[in-house]
Amino acid sequence: PLVENAIYHGIRNKRGKGKITIRISKKNDVLELTVHDTGIGIETEHLQELNHSLETMSDENKKGYGLFNVNERIKLTHGSQFGISVESEYQVGTTIIALLPIKFL
Repeated sequence: PLVENAIYHGIRNKRGKGKITIRISKKNDVLELTVHDTGIGIETEHLQELNHSLETMSDENKKGYGLFNVNERIKLTHGSQFGISVESEYQVGTTIIALLPIKFL
């Protein structure tokens, strides 16, 4: 869903070519997955609403429905310290950051 969003909402709406970069890193016992696109970006007001709904787990504004569902599953399964956040600059691109626990068997 994160890459799909980058294509559908970022790259598709941009004139010319775009690029999607996926990175995975480990910080202590936390896996950080980032999906960055060079697409159209998100306007500041919409970005604030989107991050607020992700933080509060409230989908009343119906902003970022797919991201909301992924975030909610992460938080319900692993705890409120994990989940998704969004960084973006309009006309520049967007980065989705997902924090997940690293669990050993």
